[in-house]
Amino acid sequence: PRSDFVISSKVGRYGQTEFDFSSKRILSSIDESCKRLNVDYLVIVFCHDIEFGDINVVLNESIPTLQKLKESGKVRAIGVSGYSLSIFDLVSNSSSIPLDVILSYCHLNLQDPSLLDKIPEWTSRN
Repeated sequence: PRSDFVISSKVGRYGQTEFDFSSKRILSSIDESCKRLNVDYLVIVFCHDIEFGDINVVLNESIPTLQKLKESGKVRAIGVSGYSLSIFDLVSNSSSIPLDVILSYCHLNLQDPSLLDKIPEWTSRN
């Protein structure tokens, strides 16, 4: 059954150097993903590689759009992904909309455990 699968997608990055975090592009991207995957909803949607976009657009347009999609049931959980931990600090401190997921890469391994210091801070805010 569908409930046995966690299907996620990402918005914002559409190529090596193509970024669009606008509400219009997010809405069309979610519709395209659902159609391609033959599903009515996505469990998780990430604003992907947010450090490459305009952070004001991410905060004031992207995250609110994802929140509306969550409220409508088209998306079950919303989040952001990227590399820089400082961008997650900025989003966590600046957004009034709580995020369900933060996906960081390369910051929780034997050589770089820096993400461990951030988890309590971010979870206490959101």
